[in-house]
Amino acid sequence: MRPVAALVVGVALVATSCGAGKPSPSAAGVAPRNTVAFVSLGATPETPSTRRSLALLPGGPRAQALLDRVAWAGVSRPVDVAILSPRQAVAYALPGDRGAFDKGLDSAGLQHARIRGWTAFTPSAQALDTAKRAKTRLSGAAWYAPATRAAAGSDRSVLTHDGPHWTTVAVEGEHVRRTTPGGGIDSRQPLATRIPENAVVAAAAHDFGAALRSLPFAPVVERGFGLRLNDLARATPQSAVVYLGVGVPIPTLTLVAEGGTLRAATRVVRQLDVVAPSSVPVTIGGVQLNDVAFGALDLYYGRSHDDLVITTDPSFDLQPANQLEPPGLPKATAAWLYLDAERAPTALQSLAVLAGTSFSPRLLQELRGLRSVLAFVTHTRTTTSVTLSIR
Repeated sequence: MRPVAALVVGVALVATSCGAGKPSPSAAGVAPRNTVAFVSLGATPETPSTRRSLALLPGGPRAQALLDRVAWAGVSRPVDVAILSPRQAVAYALPGDRGAFDKGLDSAGLQHARIRGWTAFTPSAQALDTAKRAKTRLSGAAWYAPATRAAAGSDRSVLTHDGPHWTTVAVEGEHVRRTTPGGGIDSRQPLATRIPENAVVAAAAHDFGAALRSLPFAPVVERGFGLRLNDLARATPQSAVVYLGVGVPIPTLTLVAEGGTLRAATRVVRQLDVVAPSSVPVTIGGVQLNDVAFGALDLYYGRSHDDLVITTDPSFDLQPANQLEPPGLPKATAAWLYLDAERAPTALQSLAVLAGTSFSPRLLQELRGLRSVLAFVTHTRTTTSVTLSIR
C-alpha cells in the first residue's frame, strides 16, 4: 500500500460529523461483524518509545505489524481501521468537510464510499465492496465489547480475536498494555522490601513460578541467570523475589522465597553444579546459611524464619537500608519485573559468561539508549493485563 500525502491533508479535516442524519457513534457500528482485527489510530503520530515497548511486549510485534499495515491511513485525527482479511483493510472517518475529504481520497487513489454516515476508504475495491455489503456489524460481535472496554482511555489500540477469545493491545502515554480475558486479585508484594535500591534487575511475584512466565522477556533473563524457571518454581511455592546486583567484580544474584524448603534449594545447587562440594555453615547479615564453594564464587542458602534465601552475595542483607522503588509501579500487582537499562546489560552478560550461558543480543539491542524498563501484571475481576513502561 503506497504512502498517500494527499490523504493526510484531507483527513486533517476530520472532526465530528456535520452531515444529515446521525451516524453510528463508533466505527464498530459500521465495520463488518467478521472483522478479524480493529485498529484505532491515535490523534498523534506513533512515537519511537511506543515501537520499542511493543517490540518487548508479548503479542506486541503482531500489534505493531497491524499498525504498520494501516500506515496508509495515518492521519492527524483519530481514524479506525477494520482488518477484514490478510489482504483487506478498510478505514473509517467522520470528516467535517466531506467534499474536501473526498477530493483528498481521490487524489490519493483510494476507493471510498459513505456507509451509515461514515466515510469508508481503502486501497482495495474488493475490500470496499465487502464493507458496503456487510449485513451485520462488529459492534454486535460478542468479543468486541469486552475488548474495547480494555482499551478505554488509550491513545491507540489494536483489538484482535480468535473466536470468542480476544486480545487488546493499548497505548496510554508511556505505557503499553496487553489485556486478555481471565480475572484475578492483586496485592502488595511484601518481600519486595528485601530488594536493595542498587539492584539492576529485580522481579517479584505472588505465585513466582507461574507469574514470572507471563512477564516480557522472562525466558531470556532466565537463560542469562542460568536457572530454569521450573526449578525455581519448586523453591518458590508462594511469594518470592529475585534480584541482580552489579557486584564487584562479579554480579550477585539473590532469591528470597516465602515457604521455600532447603530440599528445593539443594536441588537448585545441584542444577548449577552436579559435583558441587558439601556445604559449610556460615552467618551473613545475621542469617545462618550453608556455603557451597563453586570456584569463582560461593553460593549461600538457608532459611530465615519462613523464608528461603539463596544468594551469591557475601554481603547479603535481608533488611537493606534502602529498598528499590521502580517508578510507575502500582502498589498492588500479581507480578513485576524491573531492569536498570543502563547498568543491567553489563551485569547480565557477566553473569551469563559465569554461568556458561549467553544473553540475548536482541534484548541488549532493545535496551540500548533506555534508562529503565518496567513490566507488571495486574487484574480486574474479568481481565488480566501485562503493562510495559520504558524510560
